[in-house]
Amino acid sequence: MTHLLKTFKMAARNLARNGRRTRSTIIAIVVGMVGLAFIDGYVTYSMNGLTEATIKSGTGHLQIAASPAFYDEGDADPFPFMLRDAPALERELRAMSEVDEVMPALSFTAVISTKGKTSTVMVTALPVATSKAKLEARRIAAGKDLDASDSGSILVGQGLAKKLGFAPGDSVSLFAQTKGGGINTQSYAIKGTTSTIIAAIDNVSVAMSLEDAKSLIGADTVPQLIVFLKKTSETEAVVKRLKASAPPSAAAGLEVRSWDELSPYFREANSSYQMVLGVAKLIVLIVALFSISGTLSLSVLERFREIGSLRAFGTKRSGVLLMFVLEGLMLGAAGALAGVAVGIGATSLINALGGIVMPPQPGTTTAFTILFTPRSSGFAQNALFVLLAAALGSILPGMLSSRKTIAELLSSK
Repeated sequence: MTHLLKTFKMAARNLARNGRRTRSTIIAIVVGMVGLAFIDGYVTYSMNGLTEATIKSGTGHLQIAASPAFYDEGDADPFPFMLRDAPALERELRAMSEVDEVMPALSFTAVISTKGKTSTVMVTALPVATSKAKLEARRIAAGKDLDASDSGSILVGQGLAKKLGFAPGDSVSLFAQTKGGGINTQSYAIKGTTSTIIAAIDNVSVAMSLEDAKSLIGADTVPQLIVFLKKTSETEAVVKRLKASAPPSAAAGLEVRSWDELSPYFREANSSYQMVLGVAKLIVLIVALFSISGTLSLSVLERFREIGSLRAFGTKRSGVLLMFVLEGLMLGAAGALAGVAVGIGATSLINALGGIVMPPQPGTTTAFTILFTPRSSGFAQNALFVLLAAALGSILPGMLSSRKTIAELLSSK
């Protein structure tokens, strides 16, 4: 223990003796750590926002349907997938302490027509009062939102309205397949246009009340229930619990899917962000490794005689290697700690100034302001990466010095 302490003190004195070189190495590590803090903060903030937007766009925290096939075929023909006892299932779900709200939902394809123009659309029908409270990601771009007292009114996506020349107050016709296989048509007034963060949705979406939708297609029940939880973090546990349901539970044998399973856009975005973050971490790791390795390599070349003297007085090769590893770890630890402190300060300052306004991302329709919320676990992981790079970067210079004989070291100029 005493020997280790002496080696530690010697390593610290060696770093202090080459102050300019030590400072430049630490600064390089700090710059990399701060860059990682901003990237991690951006990724975390963006994914948290996308999570809530996905849930509040109508996906909910989870959905329950009669079978997996519903999610492939139900939009074209929902009738084979109608829930046998939706009211009983809804009551059972509302009795769960984790559940905040349950919405029966009906979706189907239809054809919208007016003024000689037609287009295939995706109709989503929900209880009006509940949807207004929960679908915060749906923004009314023009006109007004649906009211619980409305009948015969619909909302259309902003892109769809622009494509077909619709405006609030216009009258349109919807053609949809009914339960018996026929085609029914009804006229509706456009009460407003909607805008979400996904442009592709705005180009085909039609929203209407659940009762109007049932009347249009002749349905007496719904094919799915959308469930909102009190906490997003409870989603996985609730999904597992529902999937394990057995009779007489109304959820037994039904298909249960979480919000992330239902959102391929979220999964693709998350994969892309994690790839960028992984590449950034690799770059910082390489920079830290070569910075520390270069610093210690120069130190070895300047200290051959000193190392030879240590060896002559009985210091083993492993002791010399340990000294350089400790120097590398001290450089890495100093850079990591300073990087964490500066990263927290820099991201907090940007957040205090109101964040950064970003233009609309591909596939979205509106600009947004980002804040940087790096995770504590992210700082810890980045610091461990730097320490790993420091250890690896110090081994090569240490081995270079320990391989030479005492005579070679003492005769060096």
